[in-house]
Amino acid sequence: MSARRRAAPGAGVAGVVAGAAAGAIALALAPTPDEVHTLALADEPTLGALADAHRAIGDTLPVPWYALAWLARHVVGGGPLAARALPVLAWAAAAALLALALAPLGRRAAVVGTLVPTACELVFLGAFARPYAVVAALVAAAVLAWAVGVERPERRGPPATATIALGLAVLLHPTAAAVLVAFAAAELVVARPAGGRRRWLLALAVAAGPLALVVADLGATADRQRAIPSDLGPLAPLTSLASLGLPFAVLLVAAALSAGVELHRRGTTAIAPLERLGWLLLVLVPPVAVAGMWATSGVWLHRYAAPAVLGAALVVGHRARPVVRAAPGLAVAVVVLAALALHARATVVGDHLTRAGLDEVVAELGLDDPGPDPVPIVVADPYVFELLSRTGALPGDPPLRFVGDRAYASSPAATWDERRAELDGRAFVLVGSPDASRGLLGTEDGERAVELGRAELRTSSGGRPLVAVRVEPAPG
Repeated sequence: MSARRRAAPGAGVAGVVAGAAAGAIALALAPTPDEVHTLALADEPTLGALADAHRAIGDTLPVPWYALAWLARHVVGGGPLAARALPVLAWAAAAALLALALAPLGRRAAVVGTLVPTACELVFLGAFARPYAVVAALVAAAVLAWAVGVERPERRGPPATATIALGLAVLLHPTAAAVLVAFAAAELVVARPAGGRRRWLLALAVAAGPLALVVADLGATADRQRAIPSDLGPLAPLTSLASLGLPFAVLLVAAALSAGVELHRRGTTAIAPLERLGWLLLVLVPPVAVAGMWATSGVWLHRYAAPAVLGAALVVGHRARPVVRAAPGLAVAVVVLAALALHARATVVGDHLTRAGLDEVVAELGLDDPGPDPVPIVVADPYVFELLSRTGALPGDPPLRFVGDRAYASSPAATWDERRAELDGRAFVLVGSPDASRGLLGTEDGERAVELGRAELRTSSGGRPLVAVRVEPAPG
């Protein structure tokens, strides 16, 4: 029985642990602004309607991701939690595939290395209804194929598998093309028969093909994004790894020192091929992804370099091998990973709006007791409107209306005059920022406005002040 077959139970355990960690975060968090795009487009009745809405909104994520989310929505159902089922499963699959790739190191080292992504703050991506967890699973599949190809260079299946996995990853998010650079660099530093190297380089070139389609589809959307103020600079590749957290950075430094000592003692052959790929993913993906975003849209988010954390898993798995062979070393590794995972979860939950936090916002706005006859609620913030309409946070199921410019496919633009005409002199509650509320109210003679409450909606990009005002029509 091969090492990977023997490692299958351990890979399954790693997948369950990673999926459980991501799933717990998915249950705790309210939908993020970016996730609402996924929810809205996945609700479109047909794929053709989805493509039309995607163009109208000007979203920069490729259509294939939304098509995948649309298909998943029709399998597992709608709603924020159902939309997160796909990334949670993908995060678990990525962990299991990495464990199989690391299997020749032994079960202990394989599982320890595999759980590294779940022990850092990027575990959030496994609970995030966007393409990053699926991309991670596809890259992990390519890593496994590459590892098998190194061991069995005569086999043609691994390059074909990697071509499909990496090509799909690029279709889902263009920054996945940075992974191709790391794989190509690995081909140049790993001993392989000339024919095998040619096959792999050809496979990587084919996998890069979808990038042309994705970049061409950006079109005017990229031009609009270039107008957004950006802090993209030469240090972005380094800061992209800040989301891993300081404790995890210390772990990586320790791995680097260990590799340096071994290199000094034994020479370059001490670094196994899969560990070399890990270092190349860790070092090359951030700067290449930064360069790609600089050339296309100018917008940079740390999660664009997320595949680098898979490289960190490969490195730590190899570096931990001599440590976890003994029971005390394994115990220390488990305690360290558990502590990092708890710290990561606390950081992620602390940085984002939770479902409990959303309930508190509703209560602070005075919307938790609608009374026997709920009045319509007009929301002048697209994200808040989507939150209230999709989460069931408002008791009594009051009628919801949106006013403002279109930001999501499911929130068509509506003017204040149109909404006032629909209300036809009835009482209503206006929810929005204090400035927006002041600008909209006071246009009708004799109406009475009473503030119900104020709250701050916390998001990963900062606080968002809100006020709820009940408007009573003029008497008579």
